[in-house]
Amino acid sequence: MLFNLTLKKKQIQGLLSVQRKTSDVNNISYHARRIAPI
Repeated sequence: MLFNLTLKKKQIQGLLSVQRKTSDVNNISYHARRIAPI
């Protein structure tokens, strides 16, 4: 039971880090578009 909880916690942390990375990429591409619109 406890093992499942830690596993879920790691999965959630992984999802959060992935979301953070995608938002960073979106921000970078957004700024790049503002600087040099395609």
